[in-house]
Amino acid sequence: MKLLLILLLNLSGGDVDVSAWEKVAIQDDGRIKPFDTFARECLDRWTGKQSFHSFKDPSSGEKVEVFSSPNATVSILELISDPEGAMKKRLLKIHHPELKKKLGFTVWSHYFSIDELQLQVDTIKSLFDTAVGKSSSDRGPLDRAVLSLSRSMSLFMQVVDGRPFRIIPLRYGQMQRWVSIAELRDFLVLGDNWLTQARQDTERFKAEGSDLNYRRAKAMLAEAELCMEVLRSHPAPALQQIRDDFNSMVGAFSEMLGNGRPREYFGGGDESFSVLAIRLGENLRKLNPEGYPPEKRLGSEVEYNQSHPFQWTALLYAGAFLIFLFSIIFNSRILWGGGILFLLGAIGIHFYAYMWRWEISDRFPLSNQYEAMLALALLGAVISLIFEVVMRSKYFGLCAGLIGALMILLADLVTEFSPFIKPLPPALQSLWMTIHVPTVLMGYVCGTIMAVLGHIFILTYIFAPGKRETLKNLENYQYRILQVTVLFLLVGIVLGGIWAKEAWGRFWGWDMKETWALITLLAYLAVLHMRMARAIGGFGLSIASIIGASLVFLTFYGVNYVFGKGLHTYGFGEGSQTAMFGFFALEAMIISAATMVHMVNRANVAEAPKD
Repeated sequence: MKLLLILLLNLSGGDVDVSAWEKVAIQDDGRIKPFDTFARECLDRWTGKQSFHSFKDPSSGEKVEVFSSPNATVSILELISDPEGAMKKRLLKIHHPELKKKLGFTVWSHYFSIDELQLQVDTIKSLFDTAVGKSSSDRGPLDRAVLSLSRSMSLFMQVVDGRPFRIIPLRYGQMQRWVSIAELRDFLVLGDNWLTQARQDTERFKAEGSDLNYRRAKAMLAEAELCMEVLRSHPAPALQQIRDDFNSMVGAFSEMLGNGRPREYFGGGDESFSVLAIRLGENLRKLNPEGYPPEKRLGSEVEYNQSHPFQWTALLYAGAFLIFLFSIIFNSRILWGGGILFLLGAIGIHFYAYMWRWEISDRFPLSNQYEAMLALALLGAVISLIFEVVMRSKYFGLCAGLIGALMILLADLVTEFSPFIKPLPPALQSLWMTIHVPTVLMGYVCGTIMAVLGHIFILTYIFAPGKRETLKNLENYQYRILQVTVLFLLVGIVLGGIWAKEAWGRFWGWDMKETWALITLLAYLAVLHMRMARAIGGFGLSIASIIGASLVFLTFYGVNYVFGKGLHTYGFGEGSQTAMFGFFALEAMIISAATMVHMVNRANVAEAPKD
């Protein structure tokens, strides 16, 4: 299976081969990962994309080439091999139109260079101070945009200087950080003067009364002392060789690319980039063999990044959706069988890719909204397939393909859903996460399946009201999946209460997530009881399915990313209110249109002459 995905690699990088450097380990954001992942995360932070080569300038209509290759590792190497040129590269993306206006930029421009932003540094600092002075719940879209821009600019400057390149596997300090290439440079070049400068900065900020800068300088001094202690315990020639190889590698890359600083600037001989990258990786591993990740594991993550397995899965789901759609239109059992085969293939690759991510992250991949979306797609496909095999309806197969493709597509498109693997937060390091979260997600996805069936019912009711048998079957299908929805939501909430008792010392606390989950459950329970009492039929059940799905969307996305309140939030109010309310408005229009048609149909029936 992995071989098949690797054969489908979307390989990039032009004529520049940096594969040896892509697999070098780097510690970043609490995790040890291959350099390829680090490079992708940096580009995503700056541009919103994992791969960035060029863009079309909206003012001139011309193509602006930013990097020589779409390969992320090549892009980062270009920045460090030519710091002066890096400042002119237009790659920092600003979305917020008001922020662009305040900085003196046109609203239709998207990408800006550090040089351009430095001209507006006073305005940025003023806006930053204003945003920092507010609590997270009081910050508006402009404040969040300013803070995001500030983080992007800070990361960019650090990357150009080599500060985040923690590639030397020697741990120090309470955070157990690896030594960065910049710290190694300071140690070898400055020696004791490194600490002397740090002490002088600390005393200067203290004398100036700058409390924030003083605390930062004091922390940096403490880290420098610990880093020096670790580096002094290792042979100086080995450390010098690592620094020389790194500089030579950057020089070889600059020469290979044909721009940037000349090779002589970095020192070193005439060895090729690949040879130097391989040797540097080997020397880093020799420095701490026990603390360095296996080469196979690093290579596996690079292959995962480059093969995009979930995108291929989404294509198979989309294919299954189309085949089931045609099987319904032409009433073909052969097409139904083809749809089942496509669906099985999609689920198989999806499951394998999910396990692959589990192997890389070394934890159950269900700690953020991106991974939850992947799980929703898989659970939705499996549950729909089971219903399809049992009921032979074709409509559950249609739901499986649609939900599988749509969930993966949204996971990739929604900017708040980061696809990058992060360390598991302490609050989620519990066995209950692997029990409670999948159970609740099964309830959510069953509600989504019901909503898809409800939309199909409404479309059929509006455009083909004469298909009474189809409408009756769709009503029955919704009723069956509704029962499963209520079951999973109920069990999931109870399991969540047990976990809350263990984690926070109380079973229920009316946290926003808990409250909306309970509202969602009660809404589905009300619909179930009304259907059992025959108070509503197929039309009412379909309208209720859309309302239920809206509550699921509010609970799953709105609480976490728009409201940003409570113990369950991930995004702290950084989500899009426009997207959420746009979804609600669309569903409201569908309900309104269906209700008007329903009222007209009932009026026609009432006015029809009796025999």
